[in-house]
Amino acid sequence: MLKSVEGCLQNSAGRMGRYLNRSEYAEKRNALLLEMQIKLEKVDGDGKVLRIAALVEYFPPNMGSDRRIFEIMKRLALKHEIHFVILPPIRMLVEGAEENVRPFHGDKIVFKKFEGIFGHFVQIPQRICIVWLRSKIIGYILTHLYISLKILILLKRLNPKVVVLNYPSPYTGLIGFLGAKTFGKVVVTDFNDLIAQYTIDVLDVPKKSLKAKMLIFIQHFLVKHSDKVVAPTKFIKRYAVSLGVPEEKIVLIPNGVDTKTFKPMKSSIREKLCSHMDHFKICVYCGRLDNWAGAKIIEDLSRIAKGRNLNVKFLLAGDGAAKPSLEDNIIFLGKVEYENIPFILAGADVVLVPFPNNEVSHAASPLKLFEAMAMQKPVVASKVCGINEVISDGENGLLASPDDVNEWVEKLELILKSKKLCAKIAKNARKTAERFDWRLIANKFENVLVSLNGNG
Repeated sequence: MLKSVEGCLQNSAGRMGRYLNRSEYAEKRNALLLEMQIKLEKVDGDGKVLRIAALVEYFPPNMGSDRRIFEIMKRLALKHEIHFVILPPIRMLVEGAEENVRPFHGDKIVFKKFEGIFGHFVQIPQRICIVWLRSKIIGYILTHLYISLKILILLKRLNPKVVVLNYPSPYTGLIGFLGAKTFGKVVVTDFNDLIAQYTIDVLDVPKKSLKAKMLIFIQHFLVKHSDKVVAPTKFIKRYAVSLGVPEEKIVLIPNGVDTKTFKPMKSSIREKLCSHMDHFKICVYCGRLDNWAGAKIIEDLSRIAKGRNLNVKFLLAGDGAAKPSLEDNIIFLGKVEYENIPFILAGADVVLVPFPNNEVSHAASPLKLFEAMAMQKPVVASKVCGINEVISDGENGLLASPDDVNEWVEKLELILKSKKLCAKIAKNARKTAERFDWRLIANKFENVLVSLNGNG
């Protein structure tokens, strides 16, 4: 068995050599063989190692849904051979910022290793990027055709057992699905967001337009025709069932948190703030400052808090188009590196997790929620379906209607005035978060992949 797997690894390293130069090939080949030999020694049972390819737009991750697949796969990389196929982010192409898309200019597949995952960056010619500036429709079509060809070549070389789609989207999702099915590969869709509805909202696409209907159609097509669908919330699972997907094809695997990184700590951003902040309570928000992310709730909450002379400062870490107007009770930190988030959360008296009342929000299971709870912080969050699956109001957090900012004020005052309630909620929040550690989530995801390959 060991020799047969070693032979498979030799073939994998050989495939890599076809799109790397000789010196790069030798280095990557030796590294791959050595690492996979180590993995063989760690795998229990009959020594079977899965080669898995996931299609993503960001590596390392950028937003919550990108981080979910990354956190899961980097843990599976301890036992299996994980490849990320990275496409030029569609948002960067649409925005057309030269400095953002320049790293993707070229006609090669660039190799990068990170956290045990083998990354393959698919480049596109500069002339296609230029077309995006003139016509987004033509740019998308050319990009889709060019990348689809590249993906076919790459998937043939990698020969993965399973192809994981990070979104049921018309970009990474559709390209990955068509490439995988061309070679008869198993497809698992991580249905982590209602990506079609999210895109329609963010780009302000008319809901009855052909473009909106196509986005919804592609999402539904990919979900219905995948071999397995993974849903992070019961809301998304019910949504998939409503499309006609058999319930046995859907697996509920929630979002998670690294409880070793996000944990109670004494050192915090309070030490970096001015001394006059000592007598204020601090409400922290980390994330996008956009309307789809609940920025309007934060703005209204801060305005009412100021009008009532509440002894509160709002510390906002993030950026976006709907950044609240500058008030003397708001402190903007701007975009913050992910590794600094625990340091910021540690300084919070309360963490805010707002979302508006819409279908996309009800489907969401925000990572920021789990991260705040793991830090043993009391959370005030929107009363939407995905969050309701984690938070029990008054036990491990507080819930407020996204349509009633006065309820947000009441819940905020309640938690800040009662030390006993605050301590109880914070303690229970940490206990809850421990049940959602990424290690446990990754094990569930691995069980899905292994079962599809008859290794269970």
